[in-house]
Amino acid sequence: MKFTRSSSRACIDAPLRINETFVDPERHHGTCYVAGGFTTLGRTLGYGRSGGSYHHHGKPKVVLARLGSAGTLIFDE
Repeated sequence: MKFTRSSSRACIDAPLRINETFVDPERHHGTCYVAGGFTTLGRTLGYGRSGGSYHHHGKPKVVLARLGSAGTLIFDE
């Protein structure tokens, strides 16, 4: 099942809240995030942002996410 912002509101009448984080696998394994309920989604392409633009630094990060709770901050676009 694919969830979107509008479908989550239609099903449960509440916004879908997701917490995400990025881990540098050269420095950390993300063990505490996984123990805290985060799921590994994949890796980034190795880009970073500096001065408002993106540049390729060649160090991909691991992306982890979990469904948030009612107290979770939401950053709308």
